[in-house]
Amino acid sequence: MYFIVLRHFFAFIFSLLFSLYLIPGIIKTALKFNIVDSPDGKLKTHKKPTPYLGGGAIFIAFILTLTLTYPLENNVLWIVLGMAILMFIGLVDDFNVLKPHQKFLGQFIVVIGFLKNGFSLKTTFFSDWFNIFISGFWMLSVINAINLIDVMDGLATTIAITSCITFLIIAFVLRQYLISLFLITMLGVLIGFFYYNKPPAKIYLGDAGSL
Repeated sequence: MYFIVLRHFFAFIFSLLFSLYLIPGIIKTALKFNIVDSPDGKLKTHKKPTPYLGGGAIFIAFILTLTLTYPLENNVLWIVLGMAILMFIGLVDDFNVLKPHQKFLGQFIVVIGFLKNGFSLKTTFFSDWFNIFISGFWMLSVINAINLIDVMDGLATTIAITSCITFLIIAFVLRQYLISLFLITMLGVLIGFFYYNKPPAKIYLGDAGSL
């Protein structure tokens, strides 16, 4: 148990420090190449152009920490691959706005990949097909819910942090330590990002981050 707690502690510290270290560089890079979200006086009411490559910083910090702390011999690699595809879809949308059906198609492919690799409900109350259907529907709903609420400084990040903490507690109670390690890594990254994303935000998630 001591080793488990120690690994979780280091995962949180590394992810937090990687996030805090990388984001200022991402901000400078985005400003240099004008990769910014400019105010329009309507929905976008921030005072000055703000970088929106936050998703890239989150993903890099997350992967670096997993590389150092996570036992990669299990199917978490499939989750990371799906996350990478979602980030790429969001990144394309950040640079050149995709149509809704194009984004949804990419999300659908990722969810199919998750389901094929066993990430679904396995209840005995419903049939296997219903478990797969409701699992896929839930994944698509969560992906798009976070994407849709990313309209206010720190809002989506706060919701994500709250969700991570909730699921982290559940994972610990159920002694699902690989899941809790995954979650505490994401938690550290998000807390580091929130430092720069809180009002007034210095950087945004962008679609790459919110997806």
